Amino acid sequence: MDLMVVTAQRISDRALAADIRWSLDEPINGIRTDIVYKNEASEEMRSVFENAVNREKKIILEVIE
Repeated sequence: MDLMVVTAQRISDRALAADIRWSLDEPINGIRTDIVYKNEASEEMRSVFENAVNREKKIILEVIE
């Protein structure tokens, strides 16, 4: 499962970003995840992965402050 983590600003705390990645790295019920980080400042940049996510996305959690 590919997951895109979108934040308002770049995650400057590398330990936090690593914790998120490693927490989700272990397979759960045989399902592995790949994490991609994105922030609103990089909204202009499109990637092949992001195009695939936008085409097939399922939002599982959205937090708006």
